[in-house]
Amino acid sequence: MRMRITSILGLLVGSAFAKDSFFGNNDNRTNLFKKSDFIVPKVTISVDKTEINNNFYLYFQCEYNSGALNLIKDEQCYAAPWFNPSDVLNKMFSKGLIDKSSITSSRDLKLIQKSDLTVSELEKLITKYTDSSIEKLLNYDNELLPPPSLDISNATMEINFNGEKQTVSNVSLTLGESNASVFSKLSYDVIIKNGNIEGNSYLQFRADTVDPAF
Repeated sequence: MRMRITSILGLLVGSAFAKDSFFGNNDNRTNLFKKSDFIVPKVTISVDKTEINNNFYLYFQCEYNSGALNLIKDEQCYAAPWFNPSDVLNKMFSKGLIDKSSITSSRDLKLIQKSDLTVSELEKLITKYTDSSIEKLLNYDNELLPPPSLDISNATMEINFNGEKQTVSNVSLTLGESNASVFSKLSYDVIIKNGNIEGNSYLQFRADTVDPAF
């Protein structure tokens, strides 16, 4: 699978109307930024499809199915690595979705103390102590499940300046900024673990141009 990031004006701050002499003798920028004054390079990041499918795509599937207009019971989501039934139950208690004081059965009291609660056990508690269902309580708006991080550990990146190509491997790719996992206009943090590309070992790409005044 190849992830293409072709619009990186958010990274490349040089202007099409800039002149090389603008910076004079005090141009301490890396070669990447100097070269991108007049050329916007094409960047291709290749990642392992399995890493994407197991985390990123599945989360958006779960987010869709748990939306207020859908509320679909999705067993695949409940088996996802970020779904912890014990944590979910405690959040349900803290948000008042389940009245903890209503649980008086000795068996159920032991059950809610478990740190390895199963999805089946969680669903039984929901059915017994609420008038709702697991898919309704897992409504995305209840904020019971944190979004997983996109953390790709072994990607490959190619940067192409009008046919002049450079490729680096062992690249780490993560979602950048605190709001990147919430909004659709994502930014990506790229770390080149062993080496650099045109003098840079850390880059940040935006999905599209962002007004610097925003």
